[in-house]
Amino acid sequence: LYPDPQVNDKIRKMIRTYFSQSLPIIAIFSSTGGSNYPIPDRAIFEFIDLNKRHQKYNIILLGTADSKDPLFLHSSPLVLNLLNRTDLAELISTIYLSDYYIAGDTGPTHIASFLNKPIVSFSPMKSSLPVRWGPQSDNFSIIREDYHCKLDCRKGCQPEKCFKYITGELLAQQLEELIFRQTYDHLFTRKE
Repeated sequence: LYPDPQVNDKIRKMIRTYFSQSLPIIAIFSSTGGSNYPIPDRAIFEFIDLNKRHQKYNIILLGTADSKDPLFLHSSPLVLNLLNRTDLAELISTIYLSDYYIAGDTGPTHIASFLNKPIVSFSPMKSSLPVRWGPQSDNFSIIREDYHCKLDCRKGCQPEKCFKYITGELLAQQLEELIFRQTYDHLFTRKE
């Protein structure tokens, strides 16, 4: 699953045509195909709103969504919405051409890991330990608080209760720490 040079050229041209500012590119994969829980749309919208105020990144939305989903319908100058609009080769190239990647624990996250992208990964499933299934990139951050959840997920997860801690601000903080570690080639956070 290597990036195809011709597809890279196509995606690179699309990115240059769409974004008016040359900013770092963040690919956000908003779905999981049912294999895991995605980052809640609410948190993605909050992250987009924060970015709209600070204008630090160009964002590319990837994944699948219902045509009536507010995320599918989202449009703004700093967001290239490719939900339901990429095949596998285009998805790989888009991840490859992005500077950072944010998503739940799913197949495209493993592709981003293979491409050694800096990753912010949401890994909520108690049975899917990130030490086994998480990213293997040189620089990544895992968002996970399953140890705070008192619910028995074997009877069915309740995302509206379990994932309230996932906010746009948390995504932004995790990304900033990731960038800090990458910039200074440092394994510690700013606080540490």
